[in-house]
Amino acid sequence: MKNQFFLLSLCLALFGASSCSKDDDNDNDINIPACETNNVGTLRVDSNKEDPYKVYVNSAYKGTVGAYATADFGNIAAGTYSTRYEQASGYILYPTEYTLSVTITQCQTFTATLN
Repeated sequence: MKNQFFLLSLCLALFGASSCSKDDDNDNDINIPACETNNVGTLRVDSNKEDPYKVYVNSAYKGTVGAYATADFGNIAAGTYSTRYEQASGYILYPTEYTLSVTITQCQTFTATLN
């Protein structure tokens, strides 16, 4: 026990209290954003239409953007996608559809505008 106390005292004297701890926090750690870690970005749909539109990315339904509204669809893996926008209501026989190729970039927002 005396030997352990002596070694601890020596360590404290030579290196300071923080360098003797087993659970040192590394001050050089960098907080990496989740979008970088997961390689994802966001698709923003800005609609200037008077009806809501369903949003599809590579045929997968992502949600709806309201009339004269903006909606963000996040956590989409970086890459190039085919997107489709289908009128959700307000049509008589067939919904209006739009298609657009989009490129999602890591930690960036791509804006698709429906005019």
